Amino acid sequence: METAIMISEKTFIRYYSSFWEQLLPGIDHYIRMINSGFKERLFTPITTPDIPNRRAIINGIAFRLFYNFKAHSIPYKNLKINSQELLKIKKSEEKKMSFLNNSNDFENELNDNEFKIIIELTNRLIQYVSSKPEMLIYPEFQGCGLLFNCSGDLLFNDTLIEVKAGNSNFSRQDMYQLLTYGALNHISTNKINLTNFELINIRTGIQWNEDIESVCEIIGGASSSEVYSEIVNYISNNYRSI
Repeated sequence: METAIMISEKTFIRYYSSFWEQLLPGIDHYIRMINSGFKERLFTPITTPDIPNRRAIINGIAFRLFYNFKAHSIPYKNLKINSQELLKIKKSEEKKMSFLNNSNDFENELNDNEFKIIIELTNRLIQYVSSKPEMLIYPEFQGCGLLFNCSGDLLFNDTLIEVKAGNSNFSRQDMYQLLTYGALNHISTNKINLTNFELINIRTGIQWNEDIESVCEIIGGASSSEVYSEIVNYISNNYRSI
């Protein structure tokens, strides 16, 4: 029996660099421009010490607390580090991130600094969306060809927003992620009217926002429709069976 080979959008973004480099020759220059001056500061950087290898699990827990609060009005400010609710969320995030190379590091108990960072990240996310009452969390995109169904982080009106929480600048992979979601949306039967991309790093406190047509023209020398079509053609033509 033949089995279709499909991957997540994160794998596509991470391991298909030759495709992306050919499609977007201006990407590195533009990312340098964003990080050197096109970004804005919303918060001061979080300086509480933590272990870099465990940031993924910390960030995942914080986003889940944020989601639970915004979508289901589940409070989080009175949580304790050893509460059953928090432990349940941590286990769920560990399972979701089991594919990561350093996932074994996530099994250790949270320490006081990590718990402090989780609450601060959650507070910042809630503050960030407080002026955006119609914010949609986890906008869904139907898979195509090579790619499974997937979901982004946030959608506000016509702006697709990805939330980062590492301790570094924005990267080309962040832009690839937005463009992949944009391409899947472009061919969707329930197409969203997207005109802007936004990145926010909730840990370092920086934000970038730009209209999609300008981004595609600068990094790819083409319209968004042309860039999206190239992405769709690639993931469709590389869909194969074994």
